[in-house]
Amino acid sequence: MMLNQYFGKIVEITDIDDNVWIGKAVSYESPEDSEDGHWWIDIIVENKKDFGELTISEEEIKSINVR
Repeated sequence: MMLNQYFGKIVEITDIDDNVWIGKAVSYESPEDSEDGHWWIDIIVENKKDFGELTISEEEIKSINVR
């Protein structure tokens, strides 16, 4: 899953625990740059008051869609 394609976009992420996160993707880390060899994405969460920023790996993402 190439998470760089979501950079700068408003996304809806459903994680493996069925939590839904909506927000703007503000950064990502490729497998070449990460310590564990996986994609990571950071979003500023908009749908959960006062949550802030979510950092999530590709392994924790069930689905991701552009809104």
